[in-house]
Amino acid sequence: TISSGLKKAEDDSLCVLITRGYPITIKTSELIEASLVSMGIDNNSGFIKAQEQLNLKGSLAVDLLRIDTWKEGVEHKIEYDPALKPGKDIYQINIARWVSFQRMVEHD
Repeated sequence: TISSGLKKAEDDSLCVLITRGYPITIKTSELIEASLVSMGIDNNSGFIKAQEQLNLKGSLAVDLLRIDTWKEGVEHKIEYDPALKPGKDIYQINIARWVSFQRMVEHD
């Protein structure tokens, strides 16, 4: 549950909030500078519940969008944070049941 705004310390810093199997509930209309990730254990319990106007600068990753759980009659705003797009290639290694290697490259 997010009950107040979140401000990044620096323009290039990142804040990522993650839930696994539970929705993220928004109880503020203040600016939230973060990436919100809600992934369900059964691939359908990860979503955002916006009880107030959603004012997000960052990113949003969910199993289901579930706009039916968002406050009606207000304009929700999601703005992509340019700090999430790095100036150089990113290499990411995930170690799980199977080991995988992923190379992420972004170009304009």
